[in-house]
Amino acid sequence: MPFDRTQPVLVIDDSPVMTRIVKELLHQIGILDVDVALSPQLGLDRLAQRRYGLVICDWFMPPYTGGDLQRAMQTRADLATIPVLLITTQADRPERGPRNGPALEDMAVKPFNAATLAAKIDALVSRRAA
Repeated sequence: MPFDRTQPVLVIDDSPVMTRIVKELLHQIGILDVDVALSPQLGLDRLAQRRYGLVICDWFMPPYTGGDLQRAMQTRADLATIPVLLITTQADRPERGPRNGPALEDMAVKPFNAATLAAKIDALVSRRAA
């Protein structure tokens, strides 16, 4: 099941340049309702204000990680069902596995293009719906 591109998306990354790039890629694939936050805390603040269909979050934002944000979301019933796609560079990619990090399919490695982003989003949402 593909992602409903009319749903709002929240992009969380401590790099303003990266948030602009991801927002532009989302626009290219038909996702026009995009908000950004420049830290996990600002992201949680945004999540408290609006219901999002998807969160795209950078993995490494010292002193936090995208995994920290995911864990914070999992503790709240209103946020636990929102799919989270983590984005990362090869260098800061976490170890993966059931105990130590997100699954490979829940991550996109930078740089990526619009087609790769669309495929990752649709696959993530399809897995969550199954």
